[in-house]
Amino acid sequence: MAAGRDAWNGILQSVDVTRIIFSCLFPRDNKKDGTETWTRARSVCKMWRDMADTLYIPFSNQVLLFAIKSGNVLRIWFVLQQTQVATLKSKHIGRKGAVAIAQSLANNTTLTILNINYDGIKNQGAAAIAQRLANNTTLTTLNLGYNYIRSEGAAAIAQSLANNTTLSTLVLNENQFKNDGAAAIAQSLANNTTLTSLNISRKNHIGTQEAAAIAQSLANNTTLTTLSLSFNEIYREGAAAIAQSLAKNTALTSISMYENHIGSQGAASIAQGLASNSTLTSLDIGGNDLDSVGAAAIAQSLANNTTLTIFRIHYNQIGSEGAAAIAQNLANNTTLTTLKLSHNEIGSQGAAAIAQSLANNTAMTTLNLSNQNIGKRYLQTTHNFVINKPFKASSPNKKSGTFSSPFLSWNPPLTVLQTTLPLPLLKFLANNEIVRQGAAAIAQSLANSTTLTTLSLSYNYIGRQGTASIAQSLANNTALTSLHLSVKVQQQLHRVLQSFDL
Repeated sequence: MAAGRDAWNGILQSVDVTRIIFSCLFPRDNKKDGTETWTRARSVCKMWRDMADTLYIPFSNQVLLFAIKSGNVLRIWFVLQQTQVATLKSKHIGRKGAVAIAQSLANNTTLTILNINYDGIKNQGAAAIAQRLANNTTLTTLNLGYNYIRSEGAAAIAQSLANNTTLSTLVLNENQFKNDGAAAIAQSLANNTTLTSLNISRKNHIGTQEAAAIAQSLANNTTLTTLSLSFNEIYREGAAAIAQSLAKNTALTSISMYENHIGSQGAASIAQGLASNSTLTSLDIGGNDLDSVGAAAIAQSLANNTTLTIFRIHYNQIGSEGAAAIAQNLANNTTLTTLKLSHNEIGSQGAAAIAQSLANNTAMTTLNLSNQNIGKRYLQTTHNFVINKPFKASSPNKKSGTFSSPFLSWNPPLTVLQTTLPLPLLKFLANNEIVRQGAAAIAQSLANSTTLTTLSLSYNYIGRQGTASIAQSLANNTALTSLHLSVKVQQQLHRVLQSFDL
C-alpha cells in the first residue's frame, strides 16, 4: 500500500464502512430518483449527513419535479446543488413550487440557469424567488416568462436587481405586469451593473410613459446589451424616447420593438437615433404600420451607419417605393449582413431595385423578401433543390422523392435550412408573386454574385421566362450551393437546364 494520508493501515474504520454503504446506496450509474434515500441517509448521524452533503449525483429535470411535488425543501436543495441548468417549462409547479425552489436557492452554489416559464407562479412565487436573488451569487440566467406575474411581482424582482451582482439574463415576457411593474423594472436598470439581456416583450402592456422611463434608464446604463420590447404599446412617443436614449447609450447592441404601433413617425425618430449611435448591431421594427415614408427615413440612416448588421422591417406596408429607398442606400452600406423585408408588398419593381443594389453590395448574406402577395392562386407546396457543384441536371424519381444525380437532391423544406446554416443564407422571394420581371433582375445579380450560397424562390409564379433567366444565371454562377423552388418551377427549371446541356 502506498504511503500517504490515504494509505490504509489495515484497520476498517466507521468512515470506511460509510463510504462502502454510500457506494451501494448511490451508484454512479443509477438514473433513478435517489433523493428520498439521500434524505434518510442524511438523518442517521452527523458523519452520514456531512458525507451525504458532499455527494455529486447529476439528476434530471424530472427528478427535480418529483422533489418539488414532494414539498421537501431539503430534497429540492440537494437536486439543485447537483444541477447547473434547471428547466421546468409547463410543469405547472404553481406558487407553492416556486416558493419551495426559492427556499432551496438560499445556500445553493451551483445553479446558473433557472427556467420556470408557463408555470403559473404568479406574484407570490415571483416575490419569493426575488427575495433569494438579492443574496444569490451563482444564478446568471432566470426565465420567468408566461407566469401571470403582475405589478407586485415585477416590482419585487426589480428591487432584487438592485443588490444582485451575478444575474445577466432576465426573461419576463408575457406576464401582463402593466404600468407599475414596468416602471419598477425601468428604475432598476438605472443602478444595475450586471444585467446584459432583458426580455419584457409580449403583452406586458408597456405604454409610452413606461417606455420613456426605460429610455431614461438606458441613457446612463452601461451594461445592458439586449432589450426586447416586442408586442407592447409604446407608440410613436415611446419610440421617440427610446431613439433619444440611443444617441447617448454606448452599451446596447440589440433592440426589438416588433409590433408596438410606432408608425412611420416613430420610425423616423429611430432613424435619427441611429445617426448618433455607434454600438447598435441589431434592430427589429417589424409589424409597426410603416409606409414608404418611414422606410425612406430608416433607409437614409443606413447609408451612414457603420455598425448595424441585422435589420428587420418585416410585416409593414413599405411598398415598392420603400423598397427602392432601402435599395438605394444598400449600395453604399458595407456592414449590414441581414435584412428582413418579408410581408411588405414590394412587388416586381421593389424586387428589381433590391436586386440591382446587390450588384454593388459586398456585405449582404441574408435577405428575406418572402410573402409579398400571399394568398394568390399560384401558391403551391414547397420542395427544395440542394445543389452541390458541379451542377448537373437529371430526372426526378417520383417514388423516392430524390433525383438520380449525386449532385442534385429533392428534400423537404427544413432539410436545406438545417444543413446550410450557419452558411450565408438568402431567403429570397419565398411565398411571393413577384413574377418574371423581378426574377429576371435577380437572375442578373446572380450571374455576377460571388458570395451568395443559398437562394429561395419557393411559392412563386415566375413563369417560363423568369425560370429561364434564373437557369441562365446558374451557368456562370460559381458560388450558389442551395436553391429553393416550388414544385412547378422545379419542373420548368429541369427542362431549361437540359436545354443548356449543363
